[in-house]
Amino acid sequence: MKEKLVSIVIPSWDGSRGGKTQKLLKQLKEQSYKKKEVIVVKHVKPVGKARNIGTKKAKGDIIIYMDDDIEFGHKDVLKNLVEGINKDKKRGIVGCSYIPPKNANAFQKKIAKQSRMSVSIKKKDEETDEVCSMCFAMRKEVIKQIGFWNEKITSATDTELRFLVKKFGYKTIIPANTWIYHPPPENLKAYLRKAYWYGLGSVQVVRTNRVEIPSLGFLKDRVILFYIFFRFITIPLELFFPRARKIAEKKRITFKDFFRFDFLLALSQYYSLFGVVEGFLKKNNKKTFRRIV
Repeated sequence: MKEKLVSIVIPSWDGSRGGKTQKLLKQLKEQSYKKKEVIVVKHVKPVGKARNIGTKKAKGDIIIYMDDDIEFGHKDVLKNLVEGINKDKKRGIVGCSYIPPKNANAFQKKIAKQSRMSVSIKKKDEETDEVCSMCFAMRKEVIKQIGFWNEKITSATDTELRFLVKKFGYKTIIPANTWIYHPPPENLKAYLRKAYWYGLGSVQVVRTNRVEIPSLGFLKDRVILFYIFFRFITIPLELFFPRARKIAEKKRITFKDFFRFDFLLALSQYYSLFGVVEGFLKKNNKKTFRRIV
């Protein structure tokens, strides 16, 4: 089949990311899918605004969004994404599995296992909520239909987008044998910052009110204070019950899971809660706690 032009949009604050962006651009040239344009959007925040700028510049009917620090698992990743999105008009997002790079340090490997920071490589095409915006394909017509990326939120952009795609009747898919390498946070500080920003972004998603997300319902104004108090009390349970990843991957929880020590996950949940508090205080013109991260 004759290749059609595909547009690749890469938001990157400095166009380098410590040399990772240049490595990605080199790998893009080595991909088996050749008919593509690459749009690097520099010095634009938040990331939703950067992606919208790239989307409006794009000439292709299919757009592949990428983070600026990923590496491809093999030379057919783009080909698999394009073929995947073209298989069915009801496929709104087709993304990649993601795993830590081969040179990941011990901390990165640990948090990738216990947090939702890696997704196993699929043996067949799978409809899943595990798709993240590190690398995925969408048709431009679908992006326009759902109202483009949200420019008012600083994090949790992919969570909102997945639910918008579902709202309009589309599926999110990870194709077989399609993966990227993406580095989890390198140290504890970076890990906690990521958790904090996700908490803040989740509040922003609820307040912009583009789509109803059941798991974020407790962040609505009328119940958010109750949620903050409840989570502050219950998070310590996660020290001994590392359920988050198993629930995400629909795996059976065993008796031993109730007694495994999971300090890092519990700590990250507290920092996510600090982000929620930040979002609440910001709307109410109170002093914030951003200096804690």
